[in-house]
Amino acid sequence: MNLASPSNVRVVLAELGINPGKARGQNFLVDRNILDIIVRAAGITAEDRILEVGAGLGILTAELAARAGQVTAVEIDRRLHDHLSRQFNDRANLSLLRADIMDTDLESLAGGDNCKVVANLPYSIASRLLVDLADLRKPPAVVVATVQREVAERLCAMPGNADYGALSVLMQSVYDARIVHRRISASCFWPKPGIESSVAKLERKPGGSQDVRARRIFKEIVRSFFMQRRKQALSLL
Repeated sequence: MNLASPSNVRVVLAELGINPGKARGQNFLVDRNILDIIVRAAGITAEDRILEVGAGLGILTAELAARAGQVTAVEIDRRLHDHLSRQFNDRANLSLLRADIMDTDLESLAGGDNCKVVANLPYSIASRLLVDLADLRKPPAVVVATVQREVAERLCAMPGNADYGALSVLMQSVYDARIVHRRISASCFWPKPGIESSVAKLERKPGGSQDVRARRIFKEIVRSFFMQRRKQALSLL
């Protein structure tokens, strides 16, 4: 079935008894052009290990599994997870995990040089998850994600820009960030979100494993600075 069609998506969701909800960020991608942009930006090879967060009905999952050596697709909704299990039961390189990504062992799922995170991230968790990925001992080599446009702007903002903040510093200390596709219309999703989205790409900077304790201290300092912008730097330190 063509999942790049709102009418087909509505039919499948109705059969599964799913009424998409904001709480879980269930806005399903229905635009083939945006799908192609995400996949091309990820530059997937047979050596790659992919983590997808929020697999939904599997429109991106199918493309990832066709290219990567190993794909782990995480989906929190039981009905969607069961549907994916039936749809992809012949894919030996695909593992489906029913879980809340924020409660998983990210180090085992996403850590390492050959790991890429490729996902249409639920808006409600995008910033938190990206920071958690950057905090790993060995962060994923590449992240390509559809996120809220304002989040993408903050990820890539430079000093002096109004969007520059704690998220910019924390992510750019680990990754080179750029926006691959700046404006994704709400009509590219069903149901339509009330916001615009962007595709952002993060490529890990050269370096070995991180000192997790040092990273934690660094994060506390950065957040303190941006929460109390009017204080002098010396007193904050």
